[in-house]
Amino acid sequence: MARAVLKQNVLANVLGGLWTAGLSLLIIPVQVHFLGVEAYGLIAFLASLQILASVFDLGLSPAITRQVAMDTSSDHGRSAAVVRAVSKLYWPVGLVLGAALFLAAPGIAAHWLNLGSIPVPTGTRAIQLGALALAIRWPVSFYAGVIAGRQRFAPLNAVKAGAAAVTLLGGVAVILVTRSLLAYMTWLPVAALLEVAAYTVLSARVVPWLRPGAGAEQGAPIWRFATGMNAITILSMVLTQSDRLLISKLLPVAVLGYYALAYNVVYGLTLIPSFATTALFPAFVESHSSQGLEALRSRYLTSTQVLLYAYNLPIWLLAFFGGDLLALVTSPATAQRAAPLLALLGIGFLFNAASSLAYTVSIGTGNTRLPVVVNVAAVILYVPALTAAVLLWGGTGAAIAWLVLNALYIPTLLRIVHRQILGISTLRWLATTLLPFVLLAVVTLGGARLFQLASGWTAEPVPLIAAAAGAAVYVAAGFWLLRAPVRTEIVHSLGALPLAAQRR
Repeated sequence: MARAVLKQNVLANVLGGLWTAGLSLLIIPVQVHFLGVEAYGLIAFLASLQILASVFDLGLSPAITRQVAMDTSSDHGRSAAVVRAVSKLYWPVGLVLGAALFLAAPGIAAHWLNLGSIPVPTGTRAIQLGALALAIRWPVSFYAGVIAGRQRFAPLNAVKAGAAAVTLLGGVAVILVTRSLLAYMTWLPVAALLEVAAYTVLSARVVPWLRPGAGAEQGAPIWRFATGMNAITILSMVLTQSDRLLISKLLPVAVLGYYALAYNVVYGLTLIPSFATTALFPAFVESHSSQGLEALRSRYLTSTQVLLYAYNLPIWLLAFFGGDLLALVTSPATAQRAAPLLALLGIGFLFNAASSLAYTVSIGTGNTRLPVVVNVAAVILYVPALTAAVLLWGGTGAAIAWLVLNALYIPTLLRIVHRQILGISTLRWLATTLLPFVLLAVVTLGGARLFQLASGWTAEPVPLIAAAAGAAVYVAAGFWLLRAPVRTEIVHSLGALPLAAQRR
């Protein structure tokens, strides 16, 4: 039963994530074409600020997911009491953050950013509208954590998909009608209001925290875990946002636009590992607390192999054919500038995904100290190296620094989790789970690219045909690299899809 629920949750994440990713990719060329690369750079800067603000989540979103997942009471009363108590703190934090960014907007526009052709008053108003959107949608991650803790991923992804449709499709419509950066930024607070209302209602349905008397408000052991998670979040924000913040300060905003374009395309692919990690986090908590180490180890090994089989394909497609794919939605000149960044950032994200489930195991078992120690060391080394790389090589230097940072998680975080928590060999894991799919992708997709270039056929759609051929070979050959039980389960799951659709 638990395995069936997990598969349903992953499938819900896949469908919802693909929908959101598709819409996110749809709006990028619209923003670049109609608003300009400088406006796109400003939007990317605001997105980075909103992500950085998540350090003030205080680790409560993952903590509430873990707390709800561990609640075995029949009426979920203990969870309801904790959610109600913490939500009283959560809303004011968002309002304070939004107000701080609103007041800081004139200084950021005038003294931090090199806005190019964008007037400073326009940049100021855009940042202020982004601050308003931030304040309104601040509780979304917390209420999503409540829903994830109950493993209700189907309705959670339905709300995510609906919110993405309203925000992104509405944004496209506003841009097409007005061709105005400020009109687009005005739309975002409106969409945020609708989004937070939907999440509030759904979270109250799965854990009745809004119902008066639903569990006595009492202390719960989440604050120690939340403190560890907040430390991880702060360190992660430094590691994941420093590149764009440094580029925004040291280089023209147009450079940030090209870098952000490449970063956002690759970042959209991180939905693939997030399909697994968001579904597996409460499942790992349940396995560790009620089923024991063997169940946790088996679930981890199966999940990592399937994840890396799926993730290597799009990453190496971007590495070898990213310029051709970008040219379909942007100009050839823009694609040429962004393609090398796509390849470097993509390989970095591949290393990140390889260690993502080890990180999930660590926090799922309550061990937040290990990721904190590893990330402290990473920050000490990464930030100076990143600064030097940006000054020397611009956006390309930032992409190289990102690749090296994530490669170092393999011999550090991943190896320690394997040895201290799961009790497995990292060398054997590399030989059976990571390297076979990397080598297969390089051979099939890289071979297809070399054959296409050697043939002299460079006009469209020949590169896309070569990419499709290489991808088909990878999918077929990679399937047989999976462990036999994993292949059997995939076939069984695919065969069950039509029956599930008929039942619905």
